[in-house]
Amino acid sequence: MQADSKTIVLDRIPVHLAFERVLSNLKMRVDSARIRKTVEELTESVNEKAVPKAVYKLSTAANDGKNIRIDGIDLTCYVPTLKFYPDEVVYPYVATCGTELDAVPVPKSEFMKHFIMNQLKQMVLMTASEYLQQHLIETYHLKQLTHVGPGEALGPNSQQIKLFEIIGNVQEKIGVRLSEHHLMIPEKSTSGIFFETSVRLERCMLCPDAKCETRRVPYQPKELLKYRQV
Repeated sequence: MQADSKTIVLDRIPVHLAFERVLSNLKMRVDSARIRKTVEELTESVNEKAVPKAVYKLSTAANDGKNIRIDGIDLTCYVPTLKFYPDEVVYPYVATCGTELDAVPVPKSEFMKHFIMNQLKQMVLMTASEYLQQHLIETYHLKQLTHVGPGEALGPNSQQIKLFEIIGNVQEKIGVRLSEHHLMIPEKSTSGIFFETSVRLERCMLCPDAKCETRRVPYQPKELLKYRQV
């Protein structure tokens, strides 16, 4: 762990993807010995080379009309029930599977290997995200955390620029940069703002995107009123 003022980098996140768990997550038939061997070899490579990372900042939030102001920078928010008490601490963050996995040789022309590797990177990202959340809960004695992020509840994806500005030097700290379309590179990265709630709320509850094809639960922004005391 590295700390610079109020910005903290987590760069020693342990990774061990169990082979059977990988098989389960792939959700594909792996009854051939060849495919199982491919999964096993790629899993071993990922466990050896993966260096997932996360960076977050201890920030303060306030509401300003329809906006949320984080460390003096205004962000649009699509959740009308999300209110912060004066100078409430929130945790803007970016987490990533890391650039190291790009060194694992998997030609895109080999569709099966590319698909498996993509899923493994996602699992490494989930490991980093879960590690970050547990770190925040234990370090700052929080009840539970809920998340909003750009491209979902926290306004358009272009607000990644503001989020990166709040955290500062994200590429230098953990190797994540933004494309010209405000997408994170490496692709298997995630960002947003964590804040305390008394229970963990599913992020889909706070995302108003009616066209989302991966929605798991209905949009229920009023659920925040039950678990936030402002």
